[in-house]
Amino acid sequence: MFMIRMLKAGFVAGLMLSLVLFTSALADEMKFGYVNSAEIFSRYKSFADAQQKFNKEVEDWQNKAQTMKSEVDSLALYLKGETDVIPPRLPFQALSENKQREKQEEYKAKEAAYLEYVNTIFGPDGTAERRNAELTQPILDKINSIIAKIAQDEDYAFVFDAVGGAIAYAAPKYDLTETVIDELNKEIE
Repeated sequence: MFMIRMLKAGFVAGLMLSLVLFTSALADEMKFGYVNSAEIFSRYKSFADAQQKFNKEVEDWQNKAQTMKSEVDSLALYLKGETDVIPPRLPFQALSENKQREKQEEYKAKEAAYLEYVNTIFGPDGTAERRNAELTQPILDKINSIIAKIAQDEDYAFVFDAVGGAIAYAAPKYDLTETVIDELNKEIE
């Protein structure tokens, strides 16, 4: 979602830049800058920490999902008559009709629980998506706040994100990425 906003912002910024450049009197008075958000994300320790925490949580969710899937698959093999199922069981066909129905119901319940779990965690607006936003939104707000502060303090009329693709050329002297990273990391040191 952040990248989509940045792309939209880049398009609008590019349009605005084009209009401003055609008005040379205004262009001479305005100061432009840009940042590389991908580099900020990769080098800002708080973002890396949040990403690492999120990745660990995703790994835990994936492990639980895999365990549930293994149970479903094992039960499916048993119902098909596979004899090398672990732990060893009485063959499905040897069970009474009631026990067979119970096993089939157990399979349906485990499969439904597995699908529900996967959808709840990884589906649209799932736990993973909400947790990622919970971890990253305060960081994104802080980054945007620092960018705005630097732009205001140093009289930049516009600061573009180079990752958004809205910049065809930018002089390196206007790259504010290092300044933003330095400001963000001041509080950590």
